[in-house]
Amino acid sequence: MVSDRQLAIINVSLAFIAILLFLNLFNIGIPSLGKATFTEIPTDAVCLVNVGDEFTPWADLDRCCLESRKQLSCSREIPPADLGVTRVCQTENSPARYWLNNKAFNYCQQQVYW
Repeated sequence: MVSDRQLAIINVSLAFIAILLFLNLFNIGIPSLGKATFTEIPTDAVCLVNVGDEFTPWADLDRCCLESRKQLSCSREIPPADLGVTRVCQTENSPARYWLNNKAFNYCQQQVYW
C-alpha cells in the first residue's frame, strides 16, 4: 500500500495545487522568475548586429529577438571589444551575428516565438 511518507507528500502537493487554484479564482497572478530577472537587471537591453568587423546597434529589440531566434544557436561568448554584450546568436553560414546582453536575452526568451 501507500506509506505515511508518500501520503504526506501527496497531501502537501494537493494543498499547494489548491492554493494556486484559489489564487487563480480571484485573478491573483504569480510573477514568473523570468519576468523578475528581466526587471531586476539595472542596465538597458542592448542588441548589436555584427557583420565582419563592424558592430551596429539595433534599437528595435523585438525585431532583434525575432532575427536572433532564426539563428541556429545562441551561446555565451566574449566579444572582440568591450561592448557590454555576452550572448551571440549565429548560424554557421550566415555573415551576420546578433550580440545581446543579459537583459535583452531574457526579454527575448519571454517572447512567444522563442
